[in-house]
Amino acid sequence: MAATIDLPEALLISEYQLASSLGVSLRTVRRWHTERRGPRRVKLGRGVYYRRETVLKWIAEREDAA
Repeated sequence: MAATIDLPEALLISEYQLASSLGVSLRTVRRWHTERRGPRRVKLGRGVYYRRETVLKWIAEREDAA
């Protein structure tokens, strides 16, 4: 029996999930995209998603070394 993969849950998070996880508004996440400050995103149809690994890397790049 072949394993099934729920692609959005396994690899991607929605922009709503990203906003909620970071404690910011959806508007902030969308503004980051417009200003090219946020993590890179993937657009599938009308949906906007972020790769989990890209988000984790983006967060790590913002760690304060002090």
